[in-house]
Amino acid sequence: MKRLTLEFPYQELWARLFGPNRDRVEILEATKSLKCDFEGLAVICRIRFKDKKMRAADLVGKGAVRSVETLYEHRDGSLVVFIEGKPVVHTPRELRGRANNVLRPGVVSAGPPEFVDVDRMKVQFLCRDEEVPKILDFYEKTKLAHKVMEISPLQSASESDLSRLTAKQRQALLAAYSLGYYDVPRRISSEELAKRLKLGTSTYAEHLRKAERTLLASILSR
Repeated sequence: MKRLTLEFPYQELWARLFGPNRDRVEILEATKSLKCDFEGLAVICRIRFKDKKMRAADLVGKGAVRSVETLYEHRDGSLVVFIEGKPVVHTPRELRGRANNVLRPGVVSAGPPEFVDVDRMKVQFLCRDEEVPKILDFYEKTKLAHKVMEISPLQSASESDLSRLTAKQRQALLAAYSLGYYDVPRRISSEELAKRLKLGTSTYAEHLRKAERTLLASILSR
């Protein structure tokens, strides 16, 4: 088995996500892609509305956006948001199994794409050795702009366990991650996070601690 890593432009997927609002939203930062597969999308990003009258709720139901959580509002009016949406990518016909959105045997997605920057993403396939040239040939024929970043022996990949968390735990964890609480050196304290989320310090710390414990328990039990 091999891990095949390709890099693609992301502009078209942003356009699919925001739909009719695509020209009204400026994407300033692409922080994290938690999910971007044939079932749906979940991303953390920093955006700014070109129309100052717009609100995050105005995005819901347009394009592929299903829900939006505002994690933090910057002084310049930009928002750090957690967006969940419908699929913006679909299985290439040549790689499908019997069902339209199921990869054929021998080809699986290694996980959600990783943002390189706002307009670029990395996508990984786990595949049999004989599938590598077939995948590369497919993307050459589609003439999609892409780069081959890596072809290497398979290594294990972990999945996100955000679905195990409550809404408050998820917001506490995603805000901490996106605003630099886990960076080295740390860019924000738990007290500042609590203040920005309009929570008591002890309440915020409890939500974050429970979220961390849930994720660690899941990882260590594998």
